[in-house]
Parts: sequence; C-alpha cells; structure tokens
Amino acid sequence: MTQLKRELRRALLGAAVVGVAWLSAATSASAFSFVNGDLILTFVKGGNEVIVNEGQAPTGATGVTFDPGALASILPSSFGGTLVGADWTALGVRAPDLMTSNTSAGPINAYNIIMTTTKDPTLVDYNSLGAAQAVLSPAGGATGWFQMLKQIGAANGGTILTNNASQLVISTALLQSYSGNVGFGTDEVGNTLPINTSAIFGNTPGTTQTESLPLYELIQNLTETPLDSGNFNFDVTVKNLGSIAAIPEPGTVLLVGAGLLGLARFGKRRV
Repeated sequence: MTQLKRELRRALLGAAVVGVAWLSAATSASAFSFVNGDLILTFVKGGNEVIVNEGQAPTGATGVTFDPGALASILPSSFGGTLVGADWTALGVRAPDLMTSNTSAGPINAYNIIMTTTKDPTLVDYNSLGAAQAVLSPAGGATGWFQMLKQIGAANGGTILTNNASQLVISTALLQSYSGNVGFGTDEVGNTLPINTSAIFGNTPGTTQTESLPLYELIQNLTETPLDSGNFNFDVTVKNLGSIAAIPEPGTVLLVGAGLLGLARFGKRRV
C-alpha cells in the first residue's frame, strides 16, 4: 500500500510539473506578437499607450477599418473609457530584408515601411527611410521597436496593464513604449520621418464623427547611373494604401441613440 502511495505521489508530481510547463508555455505564447507586414496601431493618452496588431496591411488602396469597441475592455483608466483625445498612428515593415539588385555592386538593402501621416510622404528621402526602418524593424533580424514589443513581460498592474497576442497596454515611461523608443518626444519615427500622430480621434466627444489617417507604403529604389558604373540614384516610391479609419465608438452610438429616443418620447408626450 505504501508503495502504491509513493507511485501515486510521483504521478501527481509529474502531472504538476507538466501542468506548470504547459501554463508557462501558454503564457509565453499569449505575449504580443506580429509577422512582417502587420499593421501596428498605437494610441497614446494620459501617460499610457494602447498598442494593437491589426493583422496584415493591405497591398493596394483598400484601406483598413478598425472597431474601437473591441478595445473597450482593455482601455486604462487614463483613457477615461474612450479613445477620444488620443494621439494615434499606424506603422509596419513589409519586408525587412528586401534587397534591390544591380549588375555591378551586388544586392543593396531596399528599405520599406508602412506608415500614416498627415504630411506629404513624398518629402521622405531614402536616408530617412532607412533610418526609420532601422528604428522599427532592421534588416537581418536586429532589434528594433517591433522586436522590443515582443519582449515585454506579463501584466504587472503597473507599467504593463495588458499583454496578449494582439494587444498591449503599457506606460509611456516603459523603455519599449512608442513614446520612449520611437517618438523620442516628437511626432516622428526616430526623428527621421514626417509622421504626424496628432490627428485626434473623435475631436468632439459624443458625436458620430469618424476619424481616419491616410496610409502609405514607402519603398526605396535604386537605379544605376547610365554609362557610369558604380554610381547609383536612390529615390523613394510612395504607394497609396487608402486610409486607416475608425468606426464610431459604441458609447458614441449609444449616446446618439439615447438622444433620438428621448426626442421621440418627448414628441409623443406633446401629441
């Protein structure tokens, strides 16, 4: 009987070890993740950031629409229950290791990023484009902002409020934050691109206003100078990907609906 108890204890211990390992793996798997070409949205308000992976960015001018209602359960108290008044932007890198080849100098990195801006994207030169990609997702798997997002630990009730496969809520004071790592106190990626994040989501609280930002993909090009081998011209192609737009928040719709219902009741009473 004693031997049976020992075997039972061993079995239970083994099961416990397996359970702990499984939970650990499950926790690790639930951390924020992305693949190349995903569109990462960032909302900044009141000292916190809500970072969301919206999945693959479009390749043509189809645009992206997201539902703020899907974020209601994770908004920190500093947001006051709404995205109204938050600064926001969207960024991605389609192919960090994209190369452009030529006959004399061999392959050269062709930098590329997906971005929102309210400024003129054609003003971005190839040097700024390369510097911006180095901040976001460098070629060769080097560490950039996107990789840092994957390394954020589990929620701790302080600087990390939410961390799952597609959503992060973190403090702007955290090193891996957009504010602390990418913006450096400006509205630009690493001070290299005219990416303006000041387009306010929902300028007027309680309205059905829909906010959107134009979405682009910028790709570095290389052409060899005719009759002058080894000299190259670099430029940047700007591709229109439509806009990234937000449908009205559920709270806004409810407020408008309640107002209409109140007017209807008032009308009935007068009748």
